[in-house]
Amino acid sequence: MAEALAVVALLSAMLPAAANNGTIWTTLPSMPAARSDVASAAAPCPSGQTGTCLYAIGGVSGTGESPQYSAVVESYNPTTNAWSTVAPLRTARVLLAATAARCPAGQSGTCVYAVGGANAASPLGTAEPYNPATNAWSTLSPMNVPRSALGAATAACPPGHTGTCVYTVSGRAVPDGPFAVSVDTVEFHNPATNAWSPLAPLPAARYKAGVTAATCPPGQSGTCVYALGGLAAVGTSGNVYSYNPASNHLDGPALDAHAPGRLRRHEHAVPARDRRHLRPCLRRIRRHRRLSHARSPRPPGALAGLQHERRRSPRTAGSGGAVVDEPAPADRRQECRITSPRGSWR
Repeated sequence: MAEALAVVALLSAMLPAAANNGTIWTTLPSMPAARSDVASAAAPCPSGQTGTCLYAIGGVSGTGESPQYSAVVESYNPTTNAWSTVAPLRTARVLLAATAARCPAGQSGTCVYAVGGANAASPLGTAEPYNPATNAWSTLSPMNVPRSALGAATAACPPGHTGTCVYTVSGRAVPDGPFAVSVDTVEFHNPATNAWSPLAPLPAARYKAGVTAATCPPGQSGTCVYALGGLAAVGTSGNVYSYNPASNHLDGPALDAHAPGRLRRHEHAVPARDRRHLRPCLRRIRRHRRLSHARSPRPPGALAGLQHERRRSPRTAGSGGAVVDEPAPADRRQECRITSPRGSWR
């Protein structure tokens, strides 16, 4: 018995050392306000503190039929291992996105951007930057498409713009419920001009995708924006896409992870030596042109996103629809690529 107790004491003594050298997770002080569906970003600490802090933004507390949408914003300082409550959001929201980027024109330094999300009324298109130096939030021009459950990242601006921009990717265009609609919308905000601009959409609509910026894939240089997984009309997706601002090009896989061996309905691989496989690709290009023309006279909105999602409903081969899933030999695939003034994807 004494030997067993000695072993337990020895193992217990080892735990703090393991926590310090990074071999296990370390428990840190809890956020002052418990909540879920928060957004987070790393940026300079608030005035009076030094270094880089982690910001927890918005979210929801409560459960069931009485959720409490939060405007609370807190910062964690790794140097002091302590949380501070900073200025709250101007609009309480949940399922928002956050990223750090250069502050808007007229301000200096790096700001935290809180974008989109939802409250009791509807999805939000508003965007708010927080300036740690002044501990204050301001309001930007809204996104073209209000949405929640979106992702955001910071990377170099597309061609024709300078500096770094804030990218918002996909999301949900209507509130939760049986009529929730995912969108393929991609926009970027240039802090220097305080304006949002559309980019080429994702190949498939989705929401709750992971979005981040990192080194571009092999064969490309610079920093790319990545969209990982998410929930789509056909279920959970494992697709990963990358957007390269330098070339204004979006890359993605040829197959769906949840449907091995079958072509995705929005990304057909066409065997060059088999002409019958060209038909769905040509139909897809014609459909893309019709949708682009229909949306060009007016800013895209939730209704346009709904119509777009319905057009992308799953269909099977032989259904007579414009979209057909057809298997193709892996060794004879070539990409059917669409380009537009807003960029390209394949």
